[in-house]
This record gives sequence, structure tokens and C-alpha cells, in this order.
Amino acid sequence: MKTIVLILLTITCCLSVAQSVISQERAVKIVRFELDGKPIDQPFKISLTVRGKTVAAKVTKDSFSVPSDLPESETVDVRFESGKYNLFFESVPIAKFNTDWIFGVDTNPFEPANVESVEPDPPGKELSGIYYLNFHSKDGPDTRMVVKEFN
Repeated sequence: MKTIVLILLTITCCLSVAQSVISQERAVKIVRFELDGKPIDQPFKISLTVRGKTVAAKVTKDSFSVPSDLPESETVDVRFESGKYNLFFESVPIAKFNTDWIFGVDTNPFEPANVESVEPDPPGKELSGIYYLNFHSKDGPDTRMVVKEFN
């Protein structure tokens, strides 16, 4: 009888620990928000959207938590809001949530690295703004997601 009770207690404890690990929120560090390469120190909000469900991330001064109730997906749409800036990044790969992030805005004259892209600019449109999200990896090369705005 004691053996059965001990086994049941062990199973219950293991399940409890496993559930708490699964339901933990993952934190993503925000290194900084920058305008033309210069840091901007102001509060920000982040919302995450997966398959039509949008949730506000819990934000601290230098990070945000990915809510555990966000549906599983390969990509997440990310909205970053700070002051007058409202930056939207579509289809951020979930693997990028294991890196540190730098949000940035590039104004005219634009950095050449931000202007270059695989996709051609729309004909008859003028580039009016650029914003980006840098992913700083501890294990590999840094990558950048760039969004161009046109008039």
C-alpha cells in the first residue's frame, strides 16, 4: 500500500512540475529602441497576433513576456508601439523569440543597408520611411527584418 501511495505522489509531483514548466511565459529581451541609430528611452507596448488572436504582452523596462495562452504557430505578428511610433512586423519566426531584439526607425537619408532588399520598390512610389527589427543571437549571426513605407 505504501508503495502505491509513493508512486502516486511521485507521479503527481512530476506532472505538477511538468505543467508549470509548460505554462511558463518566455521573456524576450529588448536591447533598445533606436531612431537613426540613437537610443530612445521611452515606454513601449507590444502585442502579438497568431491566427487572428491578439494578446498584449506583459512588458518590463527591457523585455516582454510571450503569454502562455498564445496559440502555437511557426510565426507571430508583432506590433511595437512607443510614443508616435507604431511598428508592425508580419510573420516573425518563432525561433527569433530566442534572441535579443532591437527595434529601430530609420529616417531620410536612409542607411544603405536598410534600403537594399530582395523585393523591388513599387513603381511610381517614393520611399518615405523605414523601420526594422534586429535579432541579436548569442549562437549565430544577427539578422534583421526591414519594413519600408512608401508614399
